[in-house]
Amino acid sequence: MLLGISVSSVSKLLTMNLEAVKQIGGVLIILLGLHTTGLLKIKALYAEKRLLSFGKVGEKTAFGSLLLGMAFAAGWTPCVGPTF
Repeated sequence: MLLGISVSSVSKLLTMNLEAVKQIGGVLIILLGLHTTGLLKIKALYAEKRLLSFGKVGEKTAFGSLLLGMAFAAGWTPCVGPTF
């Protein structure tokens, strides 16, 4: 129930400010396009952050495999869901 209330509240907020959301989205698309072409270099996009360390480099654990699988599934689902 709380999830439904929060999603509807965020949706209402975004709908009330739709013009600003469109403009911000357009600017982001242009900036990322310029970054992709190499005309603009955004250093923050080249950074690597690791939140979890799983021991020594190259050491494989079941927990690490589980987390990697979950991350892959979370990224893959929106891409493949409409196809199915």
